[in-house]
Amino acid sequence: MNTLHICNEEPMSSSAALALLARRPHHTLVVTYNPACSRQGQPEHTLFFAENRNRVKLVLDAWLVPGAREEVIAALRTEMRVYAGSCSAPYIHGASIVWAEHEGELRLWRRGRLVGRFRAGETALRRCYVGPWRRFANSHFSCAHGFLSSSWLWRGVRLQRRDDGAVPIIHSLDPIVLFDPTYHGPELTRDAGWVRDLARAISQATALPLKLDSPLA
Repeated sequence: MNTLHICNEEPMSSSAALALLARRPHHTLVVTYNPACSRQGQPEHTLFFAENRNRVKLVLDAWLVPGAREEVIAALRTEMRVYAGSCSAPYIHGASIVWAEHEGELRLWRRGRLVGRFRAGETALRRCYVGPWRRFANSHFSCAHGFLSSSWLWRGVRLQRRDDGAVPIIHSLDPIVLFDPTYHGPELTRDAGWVRDLARAISQATALPLKLDSPLA
């Protein structure tokens, strides 16, 4: 299953996106919006992932005209299951973290494989992509924590235990801060915005308080 379209130069209409997706029908699609590459009233960077057997694969990467994303989602929902979510950005540069509301719970995929499931009362995590699930009662945690190291190298999300320990959910290392002297706050806000968004989504799904390190807050 190959990606149908990668980052069109001209914004795409909802009908054009639907026509592309119709070339290879799917049972379930996860539609994500990339806020780091989009601004209100401007073309919307939208990524479509086919979901099958707890895996997701990118099938369409497109810039849509403002408002087209919601039109596409509404049209697709008459034909298949569609879950709206978000992703780390930019996906095509190696970030591969996708999350979406999925049948009453928040699901988290990394590198295409399901690694986390969050709902009120319980969290399930898979450290290895094919390993066993670890289940936690959310009452053991004090908050969902979007963290950023003081060097800006490490960033991610974890669940803070009430005993001051933590259960890591997902993290990434971005060495660009070591080699690019022009890398400052605006670049960090763009590249690490997914941490804030994911931590907020997990906080809402688990009914846990949200904690964000500065400058993510």
